[in-house]
This record gives sequence, structure tokens and C-alpha cells, in this order.
Amino acid sequence: MSKILLLMLGMGMVGFSACDKTKLEDIGTQEDYYPLSIGNYWVYESYARNEPQMEWDLVLNSGDSTYITKDTVINSLLYYKRLSARETGALVIDYIRYENDELVNSLGDKLFSANPSFVAPALDTSVTNTGNYYAITPSLGLTEELLTVEAGTFTCADWILSNIWVQNDSIIQASQQHNYYAKGIGFVQMNTNPGLMIHSYGQKKLKTYHIN
Repeated sequence: MSKILLLMLGMGMVGFSACDKTKLEDIGTQEDYYPLSIGNYWVYESYARNEPQMEWDLVLNSGDSTYITKDTVINSLLYYKRLSARETGALVIDYIRYENDELVNSLGDKLFSANPSFVAPALDTSVTNTGNYYAITPSLGLTEELLTVEAGTFTCADWILSNIWVQNDSIIQASQQHNYYAKGIGFVQMNTNPGLMIHSYGQKKLKTYHIN
């Protein structure tokens, strides 16, 4: 195992163990955490701050309305079309489905797992201008956290993703993202901790929702 890989694994383990949370015992299945029914929708707003002690500021034009609009078959598999309409006017469309214990998209990306295990770093070869990009999920089991957002108060499972950029055998940037999912609700909140070259903290919070 390479020196860089060992260091990356260590960073992920430290980031995970530093969280003071309760291990989620009643896990259920991934269907509980992201209901896929046509007509479901979630509305989010984003916040930012430059230092951890500062107040969160609402990011202008950060509204994001996400809808499950239809189902469709791709490569003989049933997917649900998810459309995100941004306040900036941008539209983002992807196709998602349940597969075993995971929520995945049509590109094969893992979005959430009800029974996660430690995932080795995956190299994204499409990123070449800043070096090699790795994504690592250092979850040894979901932890739970009670979160209050405008849409309500929810007990959430924390799905952790660490993003790591490597150039010339040196880590040039690393950041960690906490993605919180609530049973019967879906994606509730995202917290992004800055990397080595990023000096702002980000949040995305659920404002309102509808589940069929």
C-alpha cells in the first residue's frame, strides 16, 4: 500500500473517530432514508461562513428545489428521475435507484448506504488540472445526530465523504462533507468543512418537503 494511500486512510479514520456521536443501531434500509415516489419534493437553502465561530449567512440565490418527476428504464433497470431546479436558473437532472443496500445513480456513484463499510479511496481520472482527485467514505457504521432545520427536527444518519486531491505524491487539499439523512424524509442537511486551500464553511438545509 502506497504512502499516500496510508495517509489518506489515516485522515479518514481520524475524521470519523473525532465525531462525538451515537452509533445508529436501528438502521433499517436505504429506502427509509430517501423515499423514491413520483411527486416527492424537497426545498433547500444554503449558508456559508468563513470561520467556525462566525454566524451563518444565507447565500443569495441558493434556493434548490428537488423533485422526483418520473420513473424510467435505463439498461433494463428501473430508475427515478430527480430534477433539481436552482434559484440561479440552472437545472440538474440525474437518475437514481435502490441497489442492494445502496442508493446509486445511473453513473454508478454511491449516494447513500444503510449499511456502510469503509470504502477505499477511488481515483477520479477525469480531474487532471489540479492533480489526482480521490473520494473516500470513512464510515464504519452510521452515526445519528438530532438536527433542527426550518422543516423540523429530525434524527439523522450521518453519511461522511472526504474529498482529497493529490499532486506529485503530496496531498494538496482535503475536505470533509457530512450528509444527513432522516428516515421517511430524505436528505436533511449537508455540512462541508474546508480543505487546506478553502477557507469557508458551507451548509445546505432542508426548508420544506412533501413525501407521498
